[in-house]
Amino acid sequence: MKIDAFPLRADYDLICFSHLRWDFVYQRPQHLLSRFAKERRVFFVEEPLFHEHASTLDISPREDGLVVVKPYLEHGADVDAAMPGLIDRLIAENNITDYVSWYYTPMMTAWTAHLKPKAIVFDVMTNCRRSRTRRPSS
Repeated sequence: MKIDAFPLRADYDLICFSHLRWDFVYQRPQHLLSRFAKERRVFFVEEPLFHEHASTLDISPREDGLVVVKPYLEHGADVDAAMPGLIDRLIAENNITDYVSWYYTPMMTAWTAHLKPKAIVFDVMTNCRRSRTRRPSS
């Protein structure tokens, strides 16, 4: 089958779950997701941060259709209990109905196991075990 037999479909959103911070360093995830955001809404969900207030989401729209989502949990909150509800809130408040879940970390799969995406992408950037044991070249 020819690749061009599959037309570009911008009728779904992409929710990316990442251990990386969007604003830390512009690297591979930012390159890919920025491109995807030109054709569809992309929600980049970072790992949670902690603060003194009630749990909430900091939603930060960026260029094109990209939205950076920073979950803030109250100090002492049970992360595994709080995150599924915050993700559900993100989906409901932004009318996300058809979407692809894209993972850069396996940690967030437990928080999203109840979701029903059209597809799941697990994007492995590095084999950490191999990187730690790699010997320097001479």
